[in-house]
Amino acid sequence: MRPRRCRGAGFCWAVQRVGLEGILGVRVAWDGHSVQEVEIASSRPVEACHVFHGKPVEQAVDLLPLLYTVCKTAQSVAAVAACQQACGVTAAVSVWRLRQRLVLAEIAQEYLWRFTLDWPQATGEPPDMHADAKEYAALRQKLGGILQPMLADAGWRTMAVSENDPQDEAWDAYCAALTDYAEREIFGMPARIWSEFDSIDALQAWSRSAPTAMARVIGMLLREDAERRDGNAVALMPAAQELAQASEMLAADADFVRHPHWCGQVLETGALARMQAHPLVRAVLGQGRRVLARVVARLLELAALPQRIRDATGAREAVVASVPGVGKAWVETARGLLLHRVEIAAGQVSRYQVLAPTEWNFHPRGALAQALTGMRAETEATLREKIAQAMLALDPCVGYELRVVRHA
Repeated sequence: MRPRRCRGAGFCWAVQRVGLEGILGVRVAWDGHSVQEVEIASSRPVEACHVFHGKPVEQAVDLLPLLYTVCKTAQSVAAVAACQQACGVTAAVSVWRLRQRLVLAEIAQEYLWRFTLDWPQATGEPPDMHADAKEYAALRQKLGGILQPMLADAGWRTMAVSENDPQDEAWDAYCAALTDYAEREIFGMPARIWSEFDSIDALQAWSRSAPTAMARVIGMLLREDAERRDGNAVALMPAAQELAQASEMLAADADFVRHPHWCGQVLETGALARMQAHPLVRAVLGQGRRVLARVVARLLELAALPQRIRDATGAREAVVASVPGVGKAWVETARGLLLHRVEIAAGQVSRYQVLAPTEWNFHPRGALAQALTGMRAETEATLREKIAQAMLALDPCVGYELRVVRHA
């Protein structure tokens, strides 16, 4: 669900009738100074993939991405990869390379949407309907024109084993357009230089001098995101290979898909977890500025994405199911780690499970709950604005409904 524009200060998500995607309900108890209690309830249909049980594998691979309104490419890649592993099918390296590139391109476009349209408004800056929005619309049209022929060729998302034309010239054009826009409209300088920032001072100097909306956003967050949250922050997710047993936990625990954990610990997934070792991210985290750190981590990933797309090799681990007929696939998305797990017998799906990043970050004891607990605000309007920023920093894949109640 895309956020809608609201009149007045702040940013809000559209609260529409709950469809297949569901909705997040966020309730906070506020005493007029700080948040005392947080409740998060999700109506996301995390078991919707049950509709594929008993269906042919190819049908599940074709239709499963249609269940989702965002990250469709990542969902497609995870679906076909998990099913190929379960069936002992090895995709060509050229196909894997295309899949990697398409997922990275999807991440880039998710980030551009947030940086160009949503973050400026979330921090109170009036949307510019003449310059930035027009530049962004032109970029989306250009990037879409490059991607569409590749997305339309079904070879990358089917069980069939086939080779793929690398189309390096098209990808070079895509990366060139992405780099040009990011350096002009987001960073206001070469992305390579921006990605070398390693201190709060460097970030602050950039926020004061760069003529971009995101520089002003970072400046505002530097001023307002100064409360230390170290005591409340959940742990950051390690690399996917360290979570190998999560797929077994998903299979064994019926509640795991709704309330995932790692050895009893709730984790945060996403760009911040992936970029936690970067010096600039470490510097921001060292001051307990989680909202700012999440935005900085995404900016760092955006700066690196054009080169990552060019360098994609298609290399992957051997497609060998540890249990015959069982396949699993991990895919890093804009919002975090996505896991698909499938069981196949006689060419039909007997069980299909999807664990999305939203279930980690919006767990009742997860990153959002901890971020909001103790949040200080002297007015309800300020509280709602700060919560909206915290939500946007974690970026749920569905809409949310916020209730603020007074705590005696």
